[in-house]
Amino acid sequence: MNTPAENRENLLRGLKQTVKVYESIEEKHRTEWFNSPESASMLTDGVYAGTAECHDPAFFRFTGGEARALCYDLGEVCAAAGVRPRLLSAELRL
Repeated sequence: MNTPAENRENLLRGLKQTVKVYESIEEKHRTEWFNSPESASMLTDGVYAGTAECHDPAFFRFTGGEARALCYDLGEVCAAAGVRPRLLSAELRL
């Protein structure tokens, strides 16, 4: 079923995520500089990062590790019409 855009809502707006890490992260990467804290709201505040740089306050960072799962508690059973994840990357310049 296709739900018209005007009838859709962002079920995640303002929610905090739980981050599951699938492989241990090196000690040097266990800081907020390399990995945004789980309590950070930039993934659900509706503000898009403009650059893949730590200095952009809207950029949520993951560094190191194999993979992660982001989980959100919606508080009740909900139907989702879709998901629109956005990823930023930057070229490594040496």
